[in-house]
Amino acid sequence: MRSMRHRQQHASASLKRRTRFAILVMVIVVVGALASVAVATNVLAPDLTTPSPTGDATTTPASVASAFPILKEARQPADILPAAANMSLEAPGTAAAHYGVNPALSHFAGELHGEKVWLVPGATGTCIWVAGAGAICASNAVMTSQGGSLIEAPLSGASSMIGVTPEGTSVSARNSTGSSATVATNERLFYVAGEAPQTQVVLHTAAGEAVNLVTLSSHPGPPGG
Repeated sequence: MRSMRHRQQHASASLKRRTRFAILVMVIVVVGALASVAVATNVLAPDLTTPSPTGDATTTPASVASAFPILKEARQPADILPAAANMSLEAPGTAAAHYGVNPALSHFAGELHGEKVWLVPGATGTCIWVAGAGAICASNAVMTSQGGSLIEAPLSGASSMIGVTPEGTSVSARNSTGSSATVATNERLFYVAGEAPQTQVVLHTAAGEAVNLVTLSSHPGPPGG
């Protein structure tokens, strides 16, 4: 009888440990899902904590200015970044520091779907800053061919994507049902929200290449669902 009670107590304690572990895993997943996801297309993760060996850019690289002609224009008051952006982009150990990004070279790319976006060039990479959401940075080779985009994936509602497109490129989107999805655009920006049930966003480069950027969801499921 004592042995049976011991086995029952051991089984109960084991179940409690497994339950606590499962809850902990669920909490970690939920917390992770709360963050906005910044994506640089087709880029493996290099060590972005190392500083730029050449320091910050003093002028916009010619290839970047060619891809984004707005960067050739004289800076206006609207081109000045918000204080929070300056602090973030100038912090050591960040992708912006790795690419030698210089906030003093920023230009306002425009506003779309209520979101304001700035382009911030650097020596070897360029960032886009989205007010209220943060930054995404990529090498100048990627930015000049594919642009930069930032994805926001909330726990409820559709995930969305806002980005800056280089000169001569365009963006299209298609739902998994086969219908075309809505792509909001202005002179430099695009915005897409996930439709039913999923939306594939495609960038068409100046060279005629179709690059799959991301698949957005209209109704993100629960963690692990």
